[in-house]
Amino acid sequence: MGVKKALRSFVFLIVLVLALYFIANSITNYTGLIVGEINTEFERCLNEKDIRLYVENYDMTKLKKFKTAEYLGSVEISGCVLNKIDCIKEGVIEYPSWVIEGESVVGDIEIYDLADLADCDMV
Repeated sequence: MGVKKALRSFVFLIVLVLALYFIANSITNYTGLIVGEINTEFERCLNEKDIRLYVENYDMTKLKKFKTAEYLGSVEISGCVLNKIDCIKEGVIEYPSWVIEGESVVGDIEIYDLADLADCDMV
């Protein structure tokens, strides 16, 4: 009796996974959007822009908490503890501070703000 129950659970799990796959595939076909394509184009645009993030130090646990953490590989990051001269030249006194295409922004910004300031389309 335990084998039948385990087999039914396994079959149900397989059916559920297949149903979710077909639903996701239908949504992708309907909208024509694939997340990987959007991120690649957006990251390419960010790489082409002059974007610098000034932080106090390179603490990876803090960087991972940023709202833009997924895209920090596309921006230049400068730790002000090690690069004081660069930070002084830019007038950075608060952390984090962004310089995006010459415009200074203080604080942890949303990904949409980064896209807007860098003039990069997310879609």
